[in-house]
Amino acid sequence: MKKFDEEKLLPFDQPSIHLTKTTIAQTRQNVSDFRQDIALLRALAILAVLGYHFWPSIFPEGFLGVDLFFVISGYLMIVVLDRSKLIPHHMIVEFYYKRVKRICPLYYLIVFITGFFAMFVYSASWAQQYFSYYLPSNLLTLNLRMVSTDGDYFEEGTVGIPFLHFWSLAVEMQFYIVAPIIFLCSKMQVEGYRCGWLIMLIILVISLKFRLEITPITAFYHPFARLWQFLIGMLASFWTEEITSKEIQQEQPNRKLKAIAVVSLVLTFVVFLPVQLLDPRLIQIFVTIMAGVFMKFAPHSLIDWSKFRLNYLGEISYALYLIHYPVLSYSKYLASYYDLEENIVKCLAFVMSFLLSALVHHFYEKPMLVADRKTVFKEILKFLILSLLISWKWASIVHPECAMKSIVEENRKAYKTMYKLEEGVMVNDAWKQKRSDMGHYQYKNGTGKYRVVVSGNSWASQQTHIVREILQNDIQTMDMFAIAASAVPFDYVKGQSEGYWKFVEESRPQIVFILLRYVQGHLKPLQKNDKILELYLNATRRLSKFADHIFIESHQPYCPKDITTPWASFLRKYVDVLEKGGDPNKMVHRDFDPEAFDNHAIHKRLAVVLKECPKCHLINVAEQFIDRKKGKIVTFDAKTQMAYVDNDCHLTPTGLNAIKKPFRETIQRALNLTDT
Repeated sequence: MKKFDEEKLLPFDQPSIHLTKTTIAQTRQNVSDFRQDIALLRALAILAVLGYHFWPSIFPEGFLGVDLFFVISGYLMIVVLDRSKLIPHHMIVEFYYKRVKRICPLYYLIVFITGFFAMFVYSASWAQQYFSYYLPSNLLTLNLRMVSTDGDYFEEGTVGIPFLHFWSLAVEMQFYIVAPIIFLCSKMQVEGYRCGWLIMLIILVISLKFRLEITPITAFYHPFARLWQFLIGMLASFWTEEITSKEIQQEQPNRKLKAIAVVSLVLTFVVFLPVQLLDPRLIQIFVTIMAGVFMKFAPHSLIDWSKFRLNYLGEISYALYLIHYPVLSYSKYLASYYDLEENIVKCLAFVMSFLLSALVHHFYEKPMLVADRKTVFKEILKFLILSLLISWKWASIVHPECAMKSIVEENRKAYKTMYKLEEGVMVNDAWKQKRSDMGHYQYKNGTGKYRVVVSGNSWASQQTHIVREILQNDIQTMDMFAIAASAVPFDYVKGQSEGYWKFVEESRPQIVFILLRYVQGHLKPLQKNDKILELYLNATRRLSKFADHIFIESHQPYCPKDITTPWASFLRKYVDVLEKGGDPNKMVHRDFDPEAFDNHAIHKRLAVVLKECPKCHLINVAEQFIDRKKGKIVTFDAKTQMAYVDNDCHLTPTGLNAIKKPFRETIQRALNLTDT
């Protein structure tokens, strides 16, 4: 049998063939060895990924190109394993070696080069963030690191990481660990019936169910949430054999098979659509299935897929995938640094990615595919050690002079400013969460007369400390209810809302604080029969039955459209300006439209609430961060150059200190307290 070269899968020029059993069988052999259809699918996958990374607004579905790569990998792994004539344990060892040989030499070369240049391209503030992802890249566990990160693939806080795209290679390698086991299970037979396929289907369904039930960020990076895509490819490879047998018996390819191959390929082109038509989960399932269907039927259509003229692109797709993202990341950063036209820079980066990929493919990747084992492992070990060294010592090289600037270092300390809750206990109820700064936190045994409840989102968790500081001698008990991105009682959260109302109606606090950054639905325009306003009014009416005072935090100018550009990773950008010696007044003060802000739907809703609720008091924190004369949003203290807002749109210690005055004045005025 002709040796199968699964590394290339290069297309071939297919001549006209007289269809006999012999020629069809021979054609089947050739198609197996040189898969034009897979080369085409690879080319489409890398084009989709490039489109999404370089022009995400034009190709919003392009990230699904990675899904195509996963289906292709599943298909090819069955082909590779099925052709092995070795006994099982030797087959597995040989399989692992071939995967390491195919993936790792070029991978670690690019990881090393990417890390090396990152030390000299980025300022210390960005390097500090980005290099936390470098060691997982070396260990091929970046996807697991991303599962636990605060941002996701689509947010600005992570999208600039030059190592980010390595997550998909980590998923691939993790799949390769279990691929031989799945293959052996697929061969299981009971009384002559091949029940292994049923096992694969069961695993596929469980994996898909897991993917649909977990959070989007976990579904994106978790290897088990991706396993069903590899299995689609594996099943397509198995079922291809049955079609071949029937085709040979018929002595000609079925026209229906050709039609199915063409239609499935056309439907796969949804990855290039300029709009998002469906829920991302549904479109992901659709594209994955279409790719599997195409690979199943394409070999038997006898269509010359090389006519698409994308064979070479499929050949260099691996090198292009590894190289394009660091080139793009560096280019975008340098364009910002030198104030260059970003679109022109991205176009140049696009061309440079192709040129570098072609050179690397011909002068490194291809020679490594035919190298002996000693050379392969020598190359892997060399670049792995160099990469680990960078991971260990990068901080010694990245702008060490910045450590001399105390103002920069002090701002860095505020990158994450959620404070640890102390001197109380976390209550084990429906509000209990994994985060130690969220949930139902209780302070007891105070010497004052007031029972106090603070509720809201993460801003409530931060500002609880301010309330305690102001009311320190007047509190008998104090309970904080905080949940990320939601603000009970101004939001309904199943389970938590019921628990909140049960607690406050039983404990009957005299003072209630509703502290929040208004997000999501709160930002929507005011409607005629506004459901959000109705929720506000119902909450304040219900609280007014027992509470003497209800303090509500005002809207503020930061993150007017939730955590999006330019507010994502704001503090890193601010520190970046300081490190470069730039003028923060020009770069980080934001233009302010007083009319739009004052007429925002949030202010209109709160005005109605204050009119109908005599026990309600507004804590106006916005004016501390607005310069109405200059028409600017103030983002830092001009005297100390300390920023007011961090990377996740929480207030820094300096920002919290700035709002103590309106908090104190409002509380003291309402309660007739003297200044302490």
